[in-house]
Amino acid sequence: MDLNFVSEIISVASETELKHLQDSIQNVSEQASLLKMNIKDQMDDDYHKLLPIIKENSEVIRQVDELVEDIKGLHIRLETQTKRDVEDLAEELKHSKESLIEATTIVEVVGKLVHIDKDLKEAKVKAKNNNYYGAAKHIDSACKYLNEQCKDLDFLDMYKSLTQTMAYYRDEYSRDSLAEWRKSIKWTHIDGDMENEKLYTSLTISGEKAHLENLIKTLELFDVSDKEVATFSDNFLKSFLLPIIRTESSLSLKKKNGTTLQEIVISSSSKPKKTAYTVVLGNLTSTFEFINECLGVNMHEKSFVSYIGEYIADDFLNTLVDECLTDAIPSKREHSKNCTPVIESIQAFQELLNSIGFLPPSNKLLDNYFGNVDMLFLNKTIEKYLETARQLMKADLHELIEVGIEPLPQIDGTIKVEQSTNKSVTIENVTFSLNELSPNFFQFPKCSVSKSVESLIDHIEVILSDAIDSDGPTCLKLFQLARGIVELYSDVVPMYHSDLLIEIPQYAAIVHNNMMYLAHRTMTMEYDKKPYVSADNVQVMPCFADLVIPLRKEAINVLSEQIHLQEKNLSEMVKECGLSSLSEYEELPEGTERGVRKCLRHLFLLKTVWEKILVANVYSEIIGTLSNVFVKEITNRIVMTRDIRANVATSLAKVLSVIETELPLLFQDPTEVIHQVKCWSRFKELIRVLGASLAEVGERWADGKGPLAVDFTAEEIRQMVKALFQVSDRRAAILSRIK
Repeated sequence: MDLNFVSEIISVASETELKHLQDSIQNVSEQASLLKMNIKDQMDDDYHKLLPIIKENSEVIRQVDELVEDIKGLHIRLETQTKRDVEDLAEELKHSKESLIEATTIVEVVGKLVHIDKDLKEAKVKAKNNNYYGAAKHIDSACKYLNEQCKDLDFLDMYKSLTQTMAYYRDEYSRDSLAEWRKSIKWTHIDGDMENEKLYTSLTISGEKAHLENLIKTLELFDVSDKEVATFSDNFLKSFLLPIIRTESSLSLKKKNGTTLQEIVISSSSKPKKTAYTVVLGNLTSTFEFINECLGVNMHEKSFVSYIGEYIADDFLNTLVDECLTDAIPSKREHSKNCTPVIESIQAFQELLNSIGFLPPSNKLLDNYFGNVDMLFLNKTIEKYLETARQLMKADLHELIEVGIEPLPQIDGTIKVEQSTNKSVTIENVTFSLNELSPNFFQFPKCSVSKSVESLIDHIEVILSDAIDSDGPTCLKLFQLARGIVELYSDVVPMYHSDLLIEIPQYAAIVHNNMMYLAHRTMTMEYDKKPYVSADNVQVMPCFADLVIPLRKEAINVLSEQIHLQEKNLSEMVKECGLSSLSEYEELPEGTERGVRKCLRHLFLLKTVWEKILVANVYSEIIGTLSNVFVKEITNRIVMTRDIRANVATSLAKVLSVIETELPLLFQDPTEVIHQVKCWSRFKELIRVLGASLAEVGERWADGKGPLAVDFTAEEIRQMVKALFQVSDRRAAILSRIK
């Protein structure tokens, strides 16, 4: 029903009722006025007759009462009618408001749907014209409008369907634009012929620049551009930039006439090969110019090339500097004039990268690297020196040379003192002056070291000489470098050759000698150079003497680990001899002699690899330590045996006699065995006990004053007597004397 029509009906009804009330009120008013006039006239004319004529006026009074009642009734009607009209009007107005709100809501819903429909239709039109970005903007606008402005429509059945439709359109246009982008950017990798070992990679870009910009902006709007930019950047770095830097490469650019298709092809070697920096920078310049010409398009915030730079600029520049540009910088100061063209070429290339937006403003790698030419030379020099030092530390250790001097003769009791003002002593026909130091004083003892350590020391001498010829920061840096190389040796060599130091005893001895020799030479390095250093540089010249003790400690650690390993091996070999189970056998097992001879062969093998390498006294101490472990293990196991049969004891004494004969031959002077093998006298006494009678044992014990008492405790002698001799009165007598 039309709301205006309803309003007119309500208005007419109200006017009719009000008119009726007005007419009634007017009629009553007229009657009241007439009555008033009649009463007034009657009172004026007949006042003096008022009381007599009261009865005659009763009719008038009745009329007045009726009129009052009529007035009251009209008043009540008026109030009732007015109240009812107001309530009816409010109810109608409420219904009208609700109808109006409903109509407004419908209009808003229809308006929103029309807005979305308009965007969708515009998107279809743009898509037909290959304007992917225009279509994407309309789709994105419709999606945002639906998500932000139409949340109050989720009560509608069509809301879910509309949401799904929008998602479908978004996926469809995203998929289409992505397919078109991949069709426009095509990578091709071809393996060349095996003879030339060439690899070919081509990048083909088709389509107008505006079309490519349209596509990449579309992908960015649909949040799928990151993956494509990352993929392109990775291919660009690995297929073009890195091969140009690392290998011998050539470029060819192709552009087909009459089309928008452009192609760049790189032919690179499959094997790394250093190329002149001019060729590398030329190829890189051509490559970046091609990329900027074809893909120098703008996205929402940055250009496409800028996004590529964010992904790969750091890796690219680090590789370019480390593997190409660094080699172009001279390492010697006298060649510094040749560096100017290098710096200019690098600056020109950097300007290109900045102009196309490849380098972000925060990337200052090239500026920092080539900003200070003097520091660049110094860093290059240090790098070359340090690399050479590392190579020498990693070099093979087995190429040996002899260093040092022969040890002084041992001083014996025959010393002749010359009676003169210049006091001197004569030792084995060699006369030494006591008024002056021997020319052999503070000399390194004769031994073998690696050629590499001698080369390393010569290398350090070159660095120090270069430092002397330099001034200021350069001098200090080179002195610190020389010191750092010495420190580095004790860290790098044991770690790099760790497997060989464990498996090959010879290598442990060589590394020990190398470190001891380096420590000896380090002690005098700074003193040898100080006379040639300027007064200013002397103040910054570092000390080397404090490096001596750490080097010697590391040398001792290396050799000690090998000694401990050999001690463990000898203990295991002695266990295999079966000495702990002699009481179980009627005859000495064949494995006992075989095991003992195996131990001796092992010791003589160590003699072969160590005797000509180590310093004589060091070798004697080490071989004496290992020999002591050998004889101590044998002695202790035999002493602890509870029962040894006579024939077993006899055979065992013969086997031990082999050790007694051959073990001294491990030493350059066989008599050294007495001093170097602490258990030697104990071992020899054991051999005598094994072949002795009860009486002889008693005599050698001599109530705790004989030679047996020097090397064995009373309990040990009692144990051996019980193991070697059967129960008898004589044994009991001997045991009673051993206390």
